[in-house]
Amino acid sequence: MIRQDLYELPFDQFQRYKTVHDFVDFIRTKPAAAIKVLDVGGYPGLILDFLPDDDVTVVDVLPGDIPNYVRASGAKLPFDDGAFDLVCSCDTLEHVAEAERSSFIAELARVSKDFLLLTAPFADERTHLAEEILFSYVWKVLRAEFTTLKEHLDNGLPDYDQTVARLKDAGVAASGFHSGYLYNWLPMMVAKHHLLAHPDTADLHRRVDLFYNLNFSADDHRAPSYRRVVIGSKTGDARPAAFCRSFEAAADGAATAADGDKLEMFRMMTGLLDVDLKRDVSELVHQLKGSTMEELKASQAALAERDRQIEDLKNIVKAQNDSLDELHALVARVRNFPPYRIYSKFRKPPRSK
Repeated sequence: MIRQDLYELPFDQFQRYKTVHDFVDFIRTKPAAAIKVLDVGGYPGLILDFLPDDDVTVVDVLPGDIPNYVRASGAKLPFDDGAFDLVCSCDTLEHVAEAERSSFIAELARVSKDFLLLTAPFADERTHLAEEILFSYVWKVLRAEFTTLKEHLDNGLPDYDQTVARLKDAGVAASGFHSGYLYNWLPMMVAKHHLLAHPDTADLHRRVDLFYNLNFSADDHRAPSYRRVVIGSKTGDARPAAFCRSFEAAADGAATAADGDKLEMFRMMTGLLDVDLKRDVSELVHQLKGSTMEELKASQAALAERDRQIEDLKNIVKAQNDSLDELHALVARVRNFPPYRIYSKFRKPPRSK
């Protein structure tokens, strides 16, 4: 049973670790049997609250002082082969450089006795666009760089099929399902960061997350999703696949008209907040309603060309402003000259008689 106060956690963190909690309960052979779990990239240790009766170790590269915490890289874990019943890693793979992702996945598999659970946002045009919108929003509203999201943009999101193939190479047969319905995730993230721009909103934050986690979180396992959950077994255990089948994931493809209306509502909301994101949101709505990838790329190219032209105009205006500033400075200097210097500069001196 999950403690009631955990429903007040940020909705995306709650979703990740509730999935881990539910899977641990699914594979638990006896009600009181403790599962030995390793959470890679799990700072600051939220998993400990979701699995209070299990034997949990947390690994991360950041310094930490929580129980059973080990500071280490996920690409080189300091544990014996098969040391844990379940190894999980929640929204960490996207922060790993592409050159190390294969080693990272191989290490997760190596230290697992059987089960492995991995969640991450995977490469998809819709997910990438949603992240760009959120990154731009935080920059405009909070005047701050969303550093963790910037790592996604810098590293590039991992490829889902490649990740499953790497798990297979490491001896893990994996299945997956969707998590974090994208067109709920984006408005919620924008709303929460908008609250961050205002003082004394911590209690409101908790209430918003509580409302969402109680009413919407259970229905968020459908496509298009912000992240996907990958679960596998090294021994051929059928429970990971059965667990994945228990989630009714909508097929990839065109979303419903109601989903389009949600994005239209979001577009209007950004207008009310006076944030210049209408163009990006309109692209997402257009794609949602059935535009082809070729059309989207053509639109993006046209927008990029328009942005380049706007930047050129801005540079021209800036150059003109700089010239005016120089002219104003020159006029000010001339006005400060003594009269005889002005006279000598602009008139020929009178001839001597």
